[in-house]
Amino acid sequence: PNSSGQLPAEPARVINLSFATTSASAVERDACDAARSAGALLVAASGNNATSAVHYPAGYDSVVGVGATDLSGARAGYSNYGNWIDLVAPGGSAWNGVRVATVEAGSVYGYGFANGTSFAAPHVSGVAALVLGVRDYTPAQLAQLLADTAQDVGSQGFDLFTGHGVVDAYRAVATAAGEPIPTLIPGEEIEVRLIDNETGAIVLTATTTEGQGLAWTIREVPVGEYRIEAGTDRNFD
Repeated sequence: PNSSGQLPAEPARVINLSFATTSASAVERDACDAARSAGALLVAASGNNATSAVHYPAGYDSVVGVGATDLSGARAGYSNYGNWIDLVAPGGSAWNGVRVATVEAGSVYGYGFANGTSFAAPHVSGVAALVLGVRDYTPAQLAQLLADTAQDVGSQGFDLFTGHGVVDAYRAVATAAGEPIPTLIPGEEIEVRLIDNETGAIVLTATTTEGQGLAWTIREVPVGEYRIEAGTDRNFD
């Protein structure tokens, strides 16, 4: 219910909140609690002050607080931290941000680089929506699934800087669908290849391991059309 007297045809199942402040509000907290009780998962940015001071709405019990990772997959230096952080997700850094849509003067649309936890939270919201497209969950069940399937980074288990880890779309959706999650054996690497669509030639390669959080980067890609292939040599032959 709200002062307009109007409601959408379908209630929101996931609500992204890309803002943060150190000031808690009873009105804001009650609104978050009410939305959660009504069946919505609330996801909020932790803030960009590199501090452990609790920021809201991420710090409310009814909200999933999200910090940011940089290009390496580690916690971004600006990302707030503490036991009120549940997950982290890509937020970029000052020298390599997240691609976001921009609107300039005169309605000129384009894509620019930005960084911050405001861009990390929507990754978690998007994964939550993907999961709900596969199977129905209560907000509590959904939050737990995202935590259980996150890639553990930093200190083993839950930690103050990355919470339960980096949100993992594949593991979350596969788990919701009841599919087994493949795991690497010790020392096993995954090779990622950039394939030229026209010639089939391998243009660039990169490798990654479980210890790297399976993150990989291919830089300075020539203009063209490509596909990405990834595989592993489990027998090391």
